Amino acid sequence: MELVPKNDYAKREAYYLPHHAVLRDSSTTKLRVVFDASAKSTSGTFQIAVCADLEKMFRQIRISSEDTNWQRILWRDNPKETVKEYRLTTVTYGTSCAPYLSTRTLTQLAFDERERYPLASFATLHHFYVDDLLSGAATEKEAVELVWQLKEMMKKGGFNLRKWQSNREIVIKEVAENKDLKRVQNDEEIKILGIQWNPKSDFFSFSVSLLEERCIYSKRDVLSEIARVFDPLGLLSPCIVFMKILLQELWRLNLEWDEPIPEDLNKQWTTFRKELHLIEKMKIPSNLPQMYRIREYKCLTSKTRVAPLKTQSLPRLELCAALLLSNVLQVVLREFPLSIHRTIAWTDSTITLAWLKTEPYRWQPFVANRVSKIQTTIPSVERCHVSGIENPADLGTRGLLPSQLVAHDQWIHGLLWLNQPMNETSSYKIPETFSFPDNALKEKRSVVTCVAKIVPLPEFIDLISSFTKLVRVCAWILRFIKNSRSPVSRTFGYLKSSELHTAVVTIVRLIQQAEFPNEFKCLFQGNPLPKDNKLLPLNLFCDSEGSSSGRR
Repeated sequence: MELVPKNDYAKREAYYLPHHAVLRDSSTTKLRVVFDASAKSTSGTFQIAVCADLEKMFRQIRISSEDTNWQRILWRDNPKETVKEYRLTTVTYGTSCAPYLSTRTLTQLAFDERERYPLASFATLHHFYVDDLLSGAATEKEAVELVWQLKEMMKKGGFNLRKWQSNREIVIKEVAENKDLKRVQNDEEIKILGIQWNPKSDFFSFSVSLLEERCIYSKRDVLSEIARVFDPLGLLSPCIVFMKILLQELWRLNLEWDEPIPEDLNKQWTTFRKELHLIEKMKIPSNLPQMYRIREYKCLTSKTRVAPLKTQSLPRLELCAALLLSNVLQVVLREFPLSIHRTIAWTDSTITLAWLKTEPYRWQPFVANRVSKIQTTIPSVERCHVSGIENPADLGTRGLLPSQLVAHDQWIHGLLWLNQPMNETSSYKIPETFSFPDNALKEKRSVVTCVAKIVPLPEFIDLISSFTKLVRVCAWILRFIKNSRSPVSRTFGYLKSSELHTAVVTIVRLIQQAEFPNEFKCLFQGNPLPKDNKLLPLNLFCDSEGSSSGRR
């Protein structure tokens, strides 16, 4: 390589290749420099964000004339007029197919115009959520071109994009040249898919709208206010899990909806509620400018679940957390539009790491099923150990008050020692004692033999799928048997209700004898059921017709 002359420093037509070091102890070349020419820019997927909204999206899409009759309404402009019949000719709100039809129409428009408007076509296929556009570009020139293509392509389909917004003023000026386009002020906070965004500062934030303060709250009040906190990325997980744990405790107490919650829980909720407005002070950079540089870390997303009411051991809960992590990683790796060369999953549970290093069949079903799922979800992931004191994920387990989360830098920025090369970090090394000898786990099998007499059902029962028809067929068979046994007093004509009732009793008795032969035999002989029998709580007995009945 050669040194760049000083007079070439100012040239804008240049690109700097990201590179990092790879250390290998077993290789003859201890240190190798790896270049990544396909890496995205260090400012995130898009340095310049562009968002807009399709005006009256559903009403711009006409449905087939054959289907308009399925969208008829009765209407009159005032009570004095005669009611008239109308039929809606466009995609209509309230129909289950409306989101699909509108999205499919946009997709078809993008395919039809992909040669003429390539940037707009790609953005339409990948950056629309129903009628909301959230896209971007790497340069201002590309962003302006994207806006122009989107406007022109949408005109081809009869759509109008409005409420344009960007974190670059030049893009807004491009949109503002068209007087028909209404844009919001650049210093306002707007909502993007439910999240607050300030285009001027380019920060995400959160807003909280609470109900009127009270002295005593009910379960309905708590749930209503918890539902007002919208956090799809999980950036507020430590606060969210605090609320989840409180809500789980209210459900465990089996309180009525409007019943006052216990004093201790009411005090916890009041304290938490008074601080909830502090989360509005959290500012998350939308493009996370340092996120993709070597050894720079930010929180992308998180997901939490509360432990079930049925008590589980701590290692099992840690394993469930590892499974949740693998599912989140799978989604991130699939949806993230960047090339990720190395994935490391951290846990503070040495038992979980031990389970994941062995074959699933060596464990009980609960552990085996989850180990197998984790190993197959992301087979190439590296699994490393972090001490429980340093693990930032524990903040999303114990829960934090909003004041604690705002002051806790570790949740968003991670651990400081992650900025060091992995070879110089001792915290990640997995203890060698994790490996198990082959004879450490001896397989034990218990075999239980149960001998029971099987009473097969009559073949005609399996041949008839209608219960009514089955009852009538059984009634005719019983009449034939009765008439054959008593030729003198034969029964003729239509089936009687008593015969149909006898047929139902017979069918039930046959099924009971086939499914529960031992229990039926005990009851028929007048003997009680064994104390460990699963039917004992039903208090079964034999009635006068010989079939088993239950009473409470």
